[in-house]
Amino acid sequence: LKHEAIAKARSLADQSRLQREMEMMRTRNAAMTKKNERKDQVIAEMRESSKLLEDQLRLMDEKYMELRSKLDWTRSQTERIVKHKEGEVRQLRMKFSMISDQQILLDDFKGETATTKKPKPKPSNLRNSKAPVMEGRKSVLELNRTMKRALHKENDRTR
Repeated sequence: LKHEAIAKARSLADQSRLQREMEMMRTRNAAMTKKNERKDQVIAEMRESSKLLEDQLRLMDEKYMELRSKLDWTRSQTERIVKHKEGEVRQLRMKFSMISDQQILLDDFKGETATTKKPKPKPSNLRNSKAPVMEGRKSVLELNRTMKRALHKENDRTR
């Protein structure tokens, strides 16, 4: 009887210990389940937000590429126009320097070359003779030849 009572007490103690362990395991399991559910929610939210951010980034990339191509086109058009206008300015400067009988081109003008200019003939001397008419025609022909030579030299330099 004594042995049976001791065995019964031990089995009751074991049973209560096992019930406490089971209850503790159940609470741990419930806590872990809640924790995992929260983690799953966070992961789902992060996936949604990352998808939104990727879409926004894709749109921004498209806009950037569009703006970049517009900028490149504008820059190339501007460079082309500037080159064309520089050529026109160079020709006009050569014509001006040839017509005004200057020895220097305006491209090389730095303000210190006033002594290199040829003296202009006085207008009173030109009115009395027919030479200026011939001289003027001759200077225009020379101007055209000089311009052609200068343009050929300029083209040779740019190559």
